[in-house]
Amino acid sequence: MKITIKRRELRGMTTGFSKIISGQQGLPILGCVRFCASPEAVTSEVTDLDQTAVYALDKSAAEGEGDFIVPLDLLRKLSKGADNDTVSFDSNGGDIYVTNTVSNHAVTQTIGATDPAEWPLSGDEIPTAPATGFISAFNRLAPFASTDTTRLALCSVHIDSSEAAAVMVATDGRRLTLMAGLDMPELNKESVIIPTNKFLQWNQLSADAEIGVSEDGQRFCVKAGPWTYRIKAYDGVYPNYRQVIPSGGDAVHSIRFAKNEVKALGQIIRAFPGDELIAFGCTADGEITLCGKDHDGVIDLCIPLTGGSVYKGAGCSMTLNRSMVLDALNAGFTEFTFADKHAPLLSSDGEGGTHVLMPYRICGGAKREVEGASQEPTVASPERAESSQATQQPVAAKVPLPKPVQEKEQPTMPKEINSGGTPELTAFENLLESFEVAKAKAKETQAAMNEVSAYIRKAVREDKARRKEVESVRAGLQKLQSIQV
Repeated sequence: MKITIKRRELRGMTTGFSKIISGQQGLPILGCVRFCASPEAVTSEVTDLDQTAVYALDKSAAEGEGDFIVPLDLLRKLSKGADNDTVSFDSNGGDIYVTNTVSNHAVTQTIGATDPAEWPLSGDEIPTAPATGFISAFNRLAPFASTDTTRLALCSVHIDSSEAAAVMVATDGRRLTLMAGLDMPELNKESVIIPTNKFLQWNQLSADAEIGVSEDGQRFCVKAGPWTYRIKAYDGVYPNYRQVIPSGGDAVHSIRFAKNEVKALGQIIRAFPGDELIAFGCTADGEITLCGKDHDGVIDLCIPLTGGSVYKGAGCSMTLNRSMVLDALNAGFTEFTFADKHAPLLSSDGEGGTHVLMPYRICGGAKREVEGASQEPTVASPERAESSQATQQPVAAKVPLPKPVQEKEQPTMPKEINSGGTPELTAFENLLESFEVAKAKAKETQAAMNEVSAYIRKAVREDKARRKEVESVRAGLQKLQSIQV
Protein backbone atom coordinates (compact mmCIF):
# COMPACT_ATOMS: atom_id res chain seq x y z
CA MET A 1 0.00 0.00 0.00
CA LYS A 2 1.07 3.62 -0.54
CA ILE A 3 -0.09 6.84 1.13
CA THR A 4 0.83 10.31 -0.15
CA ILE A 5 0.26 13.29 2.17
CA LYS A 6 0.49 17.03 1.61
CA ARG A 7 3.13 18.52 3.87
CA ARG A 8 0.72 21.13 5.22
CA GLU A 9 -1.65 18.43 6.44
CA LEU A 10 1.24 16.39 7.79
CA ARG A 11 2.40 19.40 9.82
CA GLY A 12 -1.03 20.00 11.39
CA MET A 13 -1.44 16.31 12.16
CA THR A 14 2.02 16.07 13.75
CA THR A 15 1.43 19.17 15.87
CA GLY A 16 -1.75 17.64 17.29
CA PHE A 17 -0.05 14.30 17.98
CA SER A 18 2.76 16.10 19.82
CA LYS A 19 0.20 17.30 22.39
CA ILE A 20 -0.16 13.65 23.43
CA ILE A 21 3.25 12.12 22.71
CA SER A 22 6.22 14.11 23.98
CA GLY A 23 9.63 12.96 25.17
CA GLN A 24 10.70 9.37 25.68
CA GLN A 25 8.05 6.68 26.11
CA GLY A 26 8.31 3.55 28.23
CA LEU A 27 7.30 1.44 25.23
CA PRO A 28 8.95 2.37 21.89
CA ILE A 29 5.75 1.74 19.96
CA LEU A 30 3.99 4.48 21.97
CA GLY A 31 6.30 6.99 20.30
CA CYS A 32 4.98 6.02 16.86
CA VAL A 33 2.03 6.80 14.57
CA ARG A 34 -0.14 4.14 13.02
CA PHE A 35 -1.43 4.80 9.48
CA CYS A 36 -4.41 2.85 8.22
CA ALA A 37 -5.92 2.89 4.72
CA SER A 38 -9.34 1.43 3.92
CA PRO A 39 -11.99 2.06 1.25
CA GLU A 40 -13.81 4.34 3.72
CA ALA A 41 -10.97 6.57 4.95
CA VAL A 42 -7.28 7.10 5.52
CA THR A 43 -6.47 7.69 9.19
CA SER A 44 -3.51 8.11 11.51
CA GLU A 45 -3.46 7.39 15.24
CA VAL A 46 -1.34 7.85 18.37
CA THR A 47 -1.87 6.69 21.94
CA ASP A 48 -0.22 6.79 25.35
CA LEU A 49 -2.69 4.18 26.70
CA ASP A 50 -4.66 6.85 28.62
CA GLN A 51 -5.29 9.07 25.58
CA THR A 52 -5.89 8.20 21.93
CA ALA A 53 -6.12 10.64 19.03
CA VAL A 54 -7.24 9.64 15.53
CA TYR A 55 -6.84 12.01 12.58
CA ALA A 56 -8.84 11.53 9.35
CA LEU A 57 -6.57 12.60 6.49
CA ASP A 58 -8.30 14.70 3.85
CA LYS A 59 -5.56 16.02 1.57
CA SER A 60 -4.06 12.60 0.88
CA ALA A 61 -4.13 9.80 -1.66
CA ALA A 62 -3.99 6.08 -0.92
CA GLU A 63 -3.23 3.07 -3.12
CA GLY A 64 -4.32 -0.26 -1.67
CA GLU A 65 -5.37 -1.16 1.87
CA GLY A 66 -3.48 -1.96 5.04
CA ASP A 67 -1.61 -0.30 7.89
CA PHE A 68 1.93 0.48 8.92
CA ILE A 69 3.73 2.25 11.77
CA VAL A 70 6.10 5.25 11.52
CA PRO A 71 8.06 6.97 14.37
CA LEU A 72 6.61 10.35 15.33
CA ASP A 73 10.10 11.90 15.47
CA LEU A 74 10.54 11.12 11.75
CA LEU A 75 7.18 12.74 10.94
CA ARG A 76 8.24 15.90 12.81
CA LYS A 77 11.30 16.18 10.57
CA LEU A 78 9.31 15.45 7.40
CA SER A 79 6.72 18.12 8.28
CA LYS A 80 9.26 20.91 7.75
CA GLY A 81 9.17 22.48 4.32
CA ALA A 82 6.83 24.00 1.74
CA ASP A 83 3.10 23.45 2.25
CA ASN A 84 2.44 22.05 -1.23
CA ASP A 85 5.25 19.49 -1.19
CA THR A 86 4.30 15.88 -0.54
CA VAL A 87 5.55 12.98 1.56
CA SER A 88 4.73 9.41 0.57
CA PHE A 89 4.98 6.11 2.47
CA ASP A 90 5.19 2.86 0.53
CA SER A 91 4.87 -0.42 2.43
CA ASN A 92 4.50 -3.97 1.19
CA GLY A 93 4.62 -5.66 4.57
CA GLY A 94 8.40 -5.29 4.90
CA ASP A 95 10.50 -2.12 5.08
CA ILE A 96 8.82 1.23 4.54
CA TYR A 97 10.09 3.50 1.75
CA VAL A 98 9.66 7.16 2.64
CA THR A 99 9.86 9.65 -0.24
CA ASN A 100 10.17 13.33 0.69
CA THR A 101 9.57 15.73 -2.21
CA VAL A 102 11.50 19.00 -1.82
CA SER A 103 11.26 21.56 -4.66
CA ASN A 104 10.34 18.82 -7.17
CA HIS A 105 13.27 16.67 -6.01
CA ALA A 106 12.47 13.32 -4.44
CA VAL A 107 14.59 12.09 -1.53
CA THR A 108 13.94 8.47 -0.56
CA GLN A 109 14.92 6.68 2.62
CA THR A 110 14.13 3.27 4.08
CA ILE A 111 12.99 2.60 7.64
CA GLY A 112 12.45 -0.70 9.38
CA ALA A 113 8.92 -1.98 9.68
CA THR A 114 7.11 -2.57 12.97
CA ASP A 115 4.45 -5.24 13.15
CA PRO A 116 1.05 -3.46 13.31
CA ALA A 117 -0.20 -6.31 15.50
CA GLU A 118 1.85 -4.81 18.34
CA TRP A 119 -0.28 -1.66 18.31
CA PRO A 120 -2.29 -1.37 21.57
CA LEU A 121 -6.06 -1.56 21.16
CA SER A 122 -7.95 1.60 22.13
CA GLY A 123 -11.40 0.07 22.62
CA ASP A 124 -14.63 0.23 20.69
CA GLU A 125 -16.00 3.34 19.03
CA ILE A 126 -17.92 5.69 21.33
CA PRO A 127 -21.21 7.21 20.08
CA THR A 128 -21.20 11.02 20.22
CA ALA A 129 -23.72 13.84 19.89
CA PRO A 130 -23.29 17.59 19.18
CA ALA A 131 -22.15 19.70 22.15
CA THR A 132 -21.94 23.31 21.01
CA GLY A 133 -19.58 25.32 23.18
CA PHE A 134 -17.86 22.36 24.87
CA ILE A 135 -14.38 23.15 23.53
CA SER A 136 -14.53 26.85 24.44
CA ALA A 137 -15.95 26.04 27.90
CA PHE A 138 -13.21 23.47 28.56
CA ASN A 139 -10.51 25.96 27.56
CA ARG A 140 -12.02 28.60 29.81
CA LEU A 141 -12.28 26.29 32.81
CA ALA A 142 -8.96 24.42 32.53
CA PRO A 143 -6.78 27.25 33.98
CA PHE A 144 -8.80 27.09 37.21
CA ALA A 145 -8.22 23.36 37.77
CA SER A 146 -5.59 22.20 40.24
CA THR A 147 -2.05 21.28 39.20
CA ASP A 148 -1.40 19.29 42.38
CA THR A 149 -1.04 15.69 41.18
CA THR A 150 -1.89 14.40 44.67
CA ARG A 151 -5.45 15.67 44.12
CA LEU A 152 -6.33 14.05 40.80
CA ALA A 153 -10.05 14.75 41.12
CA LEU A 154 -9.29 18.48 41.09
CA CYS A 155 -6.82 18.24 38.18
CA SER A 156 -9.79 18.02 35.88
CA VAL A 157 -12.92 19.58 34.43
CA HIS A 158 -16.15 18.10 35.75
CA ILE A 159 -19.32 17.65 33.70
CA ASP A 160 -22.35 17.41 35.98
CA SER A 161 -25.49 16.26 34.16
CA SER A 162 -27.41 15.17 37.26
CA GLU A 163 -29.95 17.95 36.71
CA ALA A 164 -31.90 19.12 33.70
CA ALA A 165 -29.27 21.72 32.74
CA ALA A 166 -25.73 20.30 32.66
CA VAL A 167 -22.87 22.38 34.02
CA MET A 168 -19.07 22.22 33.76
CA VAL A 169 -16.90 22.99 36.80
CA ALA A 170 -13.23 23.40 37.65
CA THR A 171 -11.65 24.15 41.04
CA ASP A 172 -8.31 23.93 42.80
CA GLY A 173 -9.68 24.28 46.33
CA ARG A 174 -8.97 28.04 46.50
CA ARG A 175 -11.17 29.17 43.63
CA LEU A 176 -13.99 27.72 41.58
CA THR A 177 -15.37 28.43 38.12
CA LEU A 178 -18.68 27.11 36.79
CA MET A 179 -20.19 27.26 33.31
CA ALA A 180 -23.94 26.74 32.93
CA GLY A 181 -26.38 27.11 30.06
CA LEU A 182 -24.34 24.93 27.69
CA ASP A 183 -25.96 22.99 24.86
CA MET A 184 -24.89 19.55 26.09
CA PRO A 185 -26.23 16.17 24.93
CA GLU A 186 -27.69 13.61 27.31
CA LEU A 187 -24.84 11.41 28.56
CA ASN A 188 -25.17 7.90 29.97
CA LYS A 189 -23.34 9.02 33.12
CA GLU A 190 -24.35 11.84 35.46
CA SER A 191 -20.79 12.78 36.44
CA VAL A 192 -17.80 12.73 34.09
CA ILE A 193 -14.40 13.91 35.34
CA ILE A 194 -12.09 14.80 32.43
CA PRO A 195 -8.39 15.28 33.27
CA THR A 196 -7.02 18.58 31.97
CA ASN A 197 -4.74 17.96 29.00
CA LYS A 198 -2.87 19.81 26.29
CA PHE A 199 -4.85 18.35 23.42
CA LEU A 200 -8.30 19.67 24.39
CA GLN A 201 -6.70 23.05 25.15
CA TRP A 202 -5.14 23.19 21.68
CA ASN A 203 -6.39 26.29 19.85
CA GLN A 204 -6.57 24.47 16.48
CA LEU A 205 -9.51 22.26 17.43
CA SER A 206 -12.83 23.04 15.78
CA ALA A 207 -15.33 24.78 18.06
CA ASP A 208 -18.13 22.58 16.71
CA ALA A 209 -17.61 19.37 18.66
CA GLU A 210 -19.43 16.21 19.57
CA ILE A 211 -18.99 14.37 22.88
CA GLY A 212 -19.91 10.97 24.29
CA VAL A 213 -19.15 8.49 27.07
CA SER A 214 -18.45 4.77 26.66
CA GLU A 215 -21.03 2.29 27.91
CA ASP A 216 -18.92 1.43 30.96
CA GLY A 217 -18.43 5.14 31.73
CA GLN A 218 -14.63 4.77 31.74
CA ARG A 219 -13.78 6.67 28.56
CA PHE A 220 -14.77 10.11 27.26
CA CYS A 221 -14.78 10.93 23.54
CA VAL A 222 -14.61 14.24 21.66
CA LYS A 223 -14.97 14.63 17.90
CA ALA A 224 -13.87 17.99 16.50
CA GLY A 225 -13.30 18.42 12.77
CA PRO A 226 -10.99 15.66 11.49
CA TRP A 227 -10.01 14.68 15.06
CA THR A 228 -11.43 11.94 17.25
CA TYR A 229 -10.03 12.07 20.78
CA ARG A 230 -10.63 9.53 23.54
CA ILE A 231 -9.36 9.83 27.11
CA LYS A 232 -9.71 7.71 30.23
CA ALA A 233 -12.04 9.54 32.61
CA TYR A 234 -11.06 9.90 36.25
CA ASP A 235 -12.77 7.20 38.31
CA GLY A 236 -13.60 9.01 41.52
CA VAL A 237 -15.97 11.39 43.27
CA TYR A 238 -15.86 15.10 42.54
CA PRO A 239 -16.24 17.46 45.55
CA ASN A 240 -19.63 18.99 46.32
CA TYR A 241 -18.95 22.26 44.55
CA ARG A 242 -22.45 23.71 45.03
CA GLN A 243 -22.04 24.20 48.78
CA VAL A 244 -19.19 26.70 48.39
CA ILE A 245 -21.02 29.07 46.03
CA PRO A 246 -22.31 32.06 48.07
CA SER A 247 -25.98 32.88 47.72
CA GLY A 248 -25.21 36.56 47.16
CA GLY A 249 -27.91 37.72 49.53
CA ASP A 250 -25.42 38.70 52.25
CA ALA A 251 -23.18 40.71 49.92
CA VAL A 252 -22.81 44.34 51.00
CA HIS A 253 -19.68 45.16 48.99
CA SER A 254 -19.07 45.11 45.26
CA ILE A 255 -16.11 45.91 43.00
CA ARG A 256 -16.44 46.42 39.28
CA PHE A 257 -13.20 46.58 37.30
CA ALA A 258 -13.39 48.62 34.12
CA LYS A 259 -12.68 46.46 31.07
CA ASN A 260 -10.28 49.05 29.65
CA GLU A 261 -8.33 48.86 32.92
CA VAL A 262 -7.97 45.06 33.03
CA LYS A 263 -4.97 45.00 30.68
CA ALA A 264 -3.20 47.74 32.63
CA LEU A 265 -3.96 45.90 35.88
CA GLY A 266 -2.18 42.83 34.52
CA GLN A 267 0.97 44.82 33.81
CA ILE A 268 0.84 46.62 37.17
CA ILE A 269 0.23 43.51 39.26
CA ARG A 270 3.07 41.58 37.63
CA ALA A 271 5.47 44.45 38.41
CA PHE A 272 4.41 44.78 42.05
CA PRO A 273 6.79 43.82 44.87
CA GLY A 274 6.47 40.38 46.39
CA ASP A 275 5.54 37.23 44.53
CA GLU A 276 2.12 36.18 45.76
CA LEU A 277 -0.19 38.67 47.48
CA ILE A 278 -1.90 41.93 46.56
CA ALA A 279 -4.47 43.98 48.46
CA PHE A 280 -7.39 46.16 47.43
CA GLY A 281 -8.34 49.04 49.72
CA CYS A 282 -11.79 50.54 49.08
CA THR A 283 -13.39 53.68 50.48
CA ALA A 284 -17.03 54.67 50.87
CA ASP A 285 -16.45 57.26 48.11
CA GLY A 286 -16.06 54.40 45.60
CA GLU A 287 -12.29 54.71 45.19
CA ILE A 288 -10.05 51.62 44.93
CA THR A 289 -6.35 51.45 45.79
CA LEU A 290 -4.20 48.51 44.69
CA CYS A 291 -1.36 47.63 47.06
CA GLY A 292 1.56 45.23 46.65
CA LYS A 293 2.35 43.00 49.61
CA ASP A 294 5.09 40.57 50.49
CA HIS A 295 4.37 37.10 51.86
CA ASP A 296 4.18 38.41 55.45
CA GLY A 297 1.53 40.95 54.52
CA VAL A 298 3.74 44.07 54.71
CA ILE A 299 2.61 46.74 52.23
CA ASP A 300 5.36 47.99 49.93
CA LEU A 301 3.55 50.12 47.33
CA CYS A 302 0.05 51.50 46.71
CA ILE A 303 -1.47 52.77 43.45
CA PRO A 304 -5.00 54.23 43.09
CA LEU A 305 -7.10 52.84 40.23
CA THR A 306 -8.32 55.76 38.14
CA GLY A 307 -9.36 54.02 34.91
CA GLY A 308 -13.03 53.59 35.73
CA SER A 309 -13.05 50.79 38.30
CA VAL A 310 -15.71 51.41 40.97
CA TYR A 311 -16.42 50.14 44.49
CA LYS A 312 -19.82 50.24 46.23
CA GLY A 313 -20.16 49.82 49.96
CA ALA A 314 -19.17 51.31 53.32
CA GLY A 315 -15.46 50.69 52.77
CA CYS A 316 -13.33 47.56 53.19
CA SER A 317 -10.15 45.80 52.15
CA MET A 318 -9.12 42.32 51.09
CA THR A 319 -5.94 40.37 50.40
CA LEU A 320 -5.85 38.10 47.35
CA ASN A 321 -3.49 35.94 45.34
CA ARG A 322 -2.31 38.05 42.42
CA SER A 323 -2.18 35.21 39.89
CA MET A 324 -5.72 34.15 40.75
CA VAL A 325 -6.97 37.73 40.32
CA LEU A 326 -5.37 37.96 36.87
CA ASP A 327 -6.81 34.59 35.82
CA ALA A 328 -10.29 35.70 36.84
CA LEU A 329 -10.02 39.05 35.04
CA ASN A 330 -8.63 37.45 31.88
CA ALA A 331 -11.51 34.95 31.91
CA GLY A 332 -14.04 37.79 31.81
CA PHE A 333 -14.98 37.99 35.50
CA THR A 334 -14.71 41.70 36.25
CA GLU A 335 -17.44 42.35 38.88
CA PHE A 336 -17.26 40.82 42.38
CA THR A 337 -19.63 40.93 45.36
CA PHE A 338 -18.81 39.80 48.90
CA ALA A 339 -20.07 40.06 52.50
CA ASP A 340 -16.83 41.05 54.26
CA LYS A 341 -13.04 40.99 53.88
CA HIS A 342 -12.83 37.28 54.82
CA ALA A 343 -15.84 36.06 52.81
CA PRO A 344 -15.54 34.46 49.35
CA LEU A 345 -15.85 36.80 46.38
CA LEU A 346 -18.61 35.93 43.89
CA SER A 347 -18.59 36.99 40.25
CA SER A 348 -20.91 36.35 37.30
CA ASP A 349 -20.20 37.21 33.68
CA GLY A 350 -23.88 37.31 32.71
CA GLU A 351 -23.40 34.49 30.20
CA GLY A 352 -23.68 31.49 32.49
CA GLY A 353 -20.21 31.78 34.00
CA THR A 354 -19.74 31.95 37.79
CA HIS A 355 -16.48 32.44 39.67
CA VAL A 356 -15.74 32.10 43.40
CA LEU A 357 -12.43 33.37 44.83
CA MET A 358 -11.23 32.93 48.41
CA PRO A 359 -9.28 35.79 50.08
CA TYR A 360 -6.21 35.41 52.31
CA ARG A 361 -6.05 36.12 56.02
CA ILE A 362 -2.89 37.78 57.32
CA CYS A 363 -1.92 37.66 61.01
CA GLY A 364 -1.80 41.06 62.73
CA GLY A 365 0.90 42.22 65.17
CA ALA A 366 3.25 44.81 63.73
CA LYS A 367 2.31 43.99 60.15
CA ARG A 368 0.24 46.47 58.19
CA GLU A 369 -2.76 45.68 56.03
CA VAL A 370 -5.01 47.84 53.86
CA GLU A 371 -8.23 48.78 55.65
CA GLY A 372 -9.52 51.92 53.93
CA ALA A 373 -13.00 51.81 55.46
CA SER A 374 -12.89 55.26 56.98
CA GLN A 375 -9.55 56.68 55.86
CA GLU A 376 -8.36 57.09 52.31
CA PRO A 377 -5.09 55.27 51.48
CA THR A 378 -2.33 57.53 50.22
CA VAL A 379 0.72 56.87 48.07
CA ALA A 380 4.18 57.56 49.47
CA SER A 381 5.58 60.92 48.34
CA PRO A 382 8.70 61.22 46.10
CA GLU A 383 10.58 62.95 48.95
CA ARG A 384 9.97 60.00 51.21
CA ALA A 385 11.02 57.64 48.44
CA GLU A 386 14.38 59.44 48.08
CA SER A 387 14.89 59.33 51.83
CA SER A 388 14.07 55.64 51.87
CA GLN A 389 16.59 54.90 49.10
CA ALA A 390 19.26 56.78 51.03
CA THR A 391 18.71 54.64 54.12
CA GLN A 392 18.17 51.40 52.15
CA GLN A 393 14.67 51.00 53.65
CA PRO A 394 11.56 50.01 51.59
CA VAL A 395 8.94 52.66 50.88
CA ALA A 396 5.68 51.87 52.64
CA ALA A 397 2.36 53.51 51.84
CA LYS A 398 0.49 55.40 54.56
CA VAL A 399 -2.40 53.10 55.24
CA PRO A 400 -4.48 52.41 58.36
CA LEU A 401 -3.60 49.44 60.53
CA PRO A 402 -5.91 46.43 60.36
CA LYS A 403 -7.60 44.68 63.20
CA PRO A 404 -5.36 41.84 64.37
CA VAL A 405 -6.25 38.42 63.07
CA GLN A 406 -5.10 35.49 65.15
CA GLU A 407 -4.03 33.15 62.41
CA LYS A 408 -2.90 33.06 58.82
CA GLU A 409 -5.00 30.81 56.67
CA GLN A 410 -4.62 29.72 53.09
CA PRO A 411 -7.71 30.50 51.01
CA THR A 412 -9.67 27.28 50.90
CA MET A 413 -13.25 26.56 50.05
CA PRO A 414 -15.60 26.34 53.08
CA LYS A 415 -16.12 22.83 54.38
CA GLU A 416 -19.53 21.20 54.63
CA ILE A 417 -21.41 22.14 57.81
CA ASN A 418 -23.25 19.48 59.78
CA SER A 419 -26.47 19.94 61.71
CA GLY A 420 -24.54 20.83 64.88
CA GLY A 421 -22.97 23.86 63.21
CA THR A 422 -19.36 22.60 63.48
CA PRO A 423 -17.11 21.87 60.47
CA GLU A 424 -17.08 18.19 59.57
CA LEU A 425 -14.13 16.96 57.51
CA THR A 426 -14.74 14.39 54.82
CA ALA A 427 -12.65 11.24 54.58
CA PHE A 428 -10.88 12.70 51.56
CA GLU A 429 -10.00 15.89 53.45
CA ASN A 430 -8.72 13.87 56.44
CA LEU A 431 -6.61 11.83 54.04
CA LEU A 432 -5.29 15.00 52.42
CA GLU A 433 -4.34 16.51 55.79
CA SER A 434 -2.56 13.30 56.78
CA PHE A 435 -0.72 13.39 53.48
CA GLU A 436 0.39 16.99 54.08
CA VAL A 437 1.74 16.01 57.51
CA ALA A 438 3.56 13.03 56.03
CA LYS A 439 4.94 15.22 53.25
CA ALA A 440 6.27 17.73 55.79
CA LYS A 441 7.94 14.91 57.75
CA ALA A 442 9.40 13.56 54.52
CA LYS A 443 10.86 16.98 53.75
CA GLU A 444 12.46 17.11 57.20
CA THR A 445 13.88 13.63 56.67
CA GLN A 446 15.17 14.61 53.25
CA ALA A 447 16.83 17.71 54.70
CA ALA A 448 18.51 15.59 57.39
CA MET A 449 19.67 13.06 54.78
CA ASN A 450 21.09 15.88 52.66
CA GLU A 451 23.01 17.13 55.68
CA VAL A 452 24.36 13.65 56.39
CA SER A 453 25.30 13.29 52.73
CA ALA A 454 27.19 16.59 52.85
CA TYR A 455 29.17 15.40 55.89
CA ILE A 456 29.94 12.10 54.14
CA ARG A 457 31.23 13.92 51.06
CA LYS A 458 33.35 16.14 53.30
CA ALA A 459 34.75 13.09 55.10
CA VAL A 460 35.57 11.42 51.79
CA ARG A 461 37.41 14.52 50.59
CA GLU A 462 39.38 14.70 53.83
CA ASP A 463 40.22 10.99 53.57
CA LYS A 464 41.45 11.46 50.02
CA ALA A 465 43.59 14.37 51.14
CA ARG A 466 45.11 12.28 53.95
CA ARG A 467 45.77 9.38 51.59
CA LYS A 468 47.46 11.72 49.15
CA GLU A 469 49.59 13.15 51.95
CA VAL A 470 50.57 9.64 53.14
CA GLU A 471 51.51 8.62 49.61
CA SER A 472 53.62 11.73 49.29
CA VAL A 473 55.45 10.92 52.55
CA ARG A 474 55.98 7.33 51.44
CA ALA A 475 57.40 8.48 48.13
CA GLY A 476 59.79 10.80 49.99
CA LEU A 477 60.94 7.97 52.27
CA GLN A 478 61.52 5.70 49.29
CA LYS A 479 63.72 8.35 47.68
CA LEU A 480 65.71 8.75 50.92
CA GLN A 481 66.15 4.99 51.24
CA SER A 482 67.41 4.75 47.68
CA ILE A 483 70.26 7.17 48.40
CA GLN A 484 73.55 5.26 48.90
CA VAL A 485 76.21 6.83 51.08
